[in-house]
Amino acid sequence: DEHRHRPIPFHGADPPKLLEACESLPNILAPHSTCAHQNAVFVRHGLKENTWTRGEVTGASLRGTWGEDNHYHGLAPGSIRSQGWFWLGTGHGPVQRVFLTESPINAMSLAVLDKGRQAQPGVTIYLSTDGSGGVPIEALKLVLQDGGRVFAAFDADQAGTLMAWRIAEQVPGVERLMPKHGKDWNERLMKSESSEGRLYCNSQNAEMNQLWRWHLVAKLLDKPDAYLSRITEVAREAVKGTPLSNKAVIAMAGDMACFSRSTTQTMPKSRSSAGATGVEL
Repeated sequence: DEHRHRPIPFHGADPPKLLEACESLPNILAPHSTCAHQNAVFVRHGLKENTWTRGEVTGASLRGTWGEDNHYHGLAPGSIRSQGWFWLGTGHGPVQRVFLTESPINAMSLAVLDKGRQAQPGVTIYLSTDGSGGVPIEALKLVLQDGGRVFAAFDADQAGTLMAWRIAEQVPGVERLMPKHGKDWNERLMKSESSEGRLYCNSQNAEMNQLWRWHLVAKLLDKPDAYLSRITEVAREAVKGTPLSNKAVIAMAGDMACFSRSTTQTMPKSRSSAGATGVEL
């Protein structure tokens, strides 16, 4: 149907801006296309031996494009959710930053918003989990072990925060990141011309900021995995509205004090507010 061959609207995003994400990233790893049903197709690949080299195709993420108010999205039949991902990459050298988002659209939108920071050394990855899908756990752990950073850049809502804490339990050291304005990165991109100030923030909740900082500090103090896991459990309950127990408050204060005593320098600003990145655009 030739009259359906038109620019993809990308769920409300400005098409030229998302096209820019593809054209301006020198090492883009996964281009998009359209299928016979006018769905945008984002190819999913596995990782070769826990590296950021594309492996076999494991499926595709689909996004409806034809017709008004088309919000269709899902995985193509036969896709293996836990064994492949759509991602963009830019830069050269070792992977220094990985941003986990909830959809290919958000991965592309964040890549556009983050364009000014892509001159940093190393490679930056923008990866979609396709909703509450899994993540390449071992590859992410290797990034952290090599001094890189991993951000749970999921939606700025309860579901996104709960998913971020689930990933933090699987990959201790993950930091929270979400748009300063709007629910997700696509909405933030659409607001980028009218909004001022920082594009990113850790959390709009002071208690949640403290919990993310506690989790990061506990990781730096080499607390055991069971201890870190317990922090994520406490945090998930807090997300749902459960007040922190006195035991949790005391443990958090103790870890903060221990960390302060163990170093003569304060944590860099970009790490002290776990997930804030210190980036203002």
